[in-house]
Amino acid sequence: MDFYKLALLGHPLGHSRSPEMHARALEHCNLKGSYELIDIEENELETTLVRLKKEGYAGLNVTIPYKEKIIPLLDTVPGPPLQVGAVNTVLIEKGNATGYNTDIFGASVVILDFFKDVSRLSNIRALILGSGGAAKACVYALQQLNCKKICISSRNREKGEQIVKQYSTDKMEISFDPFLCSGNWSGLLNPEQFTLLINATPLGQATKNPLQAEYFDGLLTLLSKDVCVFDMVYASGHQKETPLVSAANKRGLEACDGTLMLAEQAAQAFQIWTGKKVSPEVMLGRSI
Repeated sequence: MDFYKLALLGHPLGHSRSPEMHARALEHCNLKGSYELIDIEENELETTLVRLKKEGYAGLNVTIPYKEKIIPLLDTVPGPPLQVGAVNTVLIEKGNATGYNTDIFGASVVILDFFKDVSRLSNIRALILGSGGAAKACVYALQQLNCKKICISSRNREKGEQIVKQYSTDKMEISFDPFLCSGNWSGLLNPEQFTLLINATPLGQATKNPLQAEYFDGLLTLLSKDVCVFDMVYASGHQKETPLVSAANKRGLEACDGTLMLAEQAAQAFQIWTGKKVSPEVMLGRSI
């Protein structure tokens, strides 16, 4: 392909680092192309996808709130993305749109980085805030890593309970708590049992309403001092770190935001579109 037309679909998109990352990847691989932010309302999703296919776009990323909504509009959704019920990457070839989920890989990399000790990895007990596409990708990744226990906390009872129904097995206990994500942390039973906290919501995103680190203090106080904290939100704009990471650091907890996951999933998406492999360091503009 002489020119790769790439884009990100979602709303809102003002915080996105994707254009700069994919511009680096294109330059690194000596490829010509562009990467646009296409901020659309939900009622524009179908017509926008049809338009982009006609205009010769090679690939798309999909972010909140369309990772689940785009699935019925795609021509093919193979394997894990269909099982997860969320797509964040779309390959367009000869007018056909195929959905992928590179969030699964990105989440796995971060979790494995936390739990390098095999004995710890085999005993992960995770508390996940959120019930959307990002949360589903994390649950799927944890299931592949033989996680023992997951608790989903979400304001949306229907979606949370659907995840429980979909992923419950004899080998992995999964439950739902509808109150935690509203800031009512006091109802959490046996909080010290968790070894991993994942924020799979937009809470703390720079483009959202300001959120103070103190919002998470009540939850972090309840959790074990050995818990690892993975905030899928990444610092952007004026932020030096996300509110959750800031609160975790104050407690001396091991914590990271979503920057590494962002770079890992972006690198895999770029490879799907172009066939070229790039490192997350290239995506982030770091020397290797």
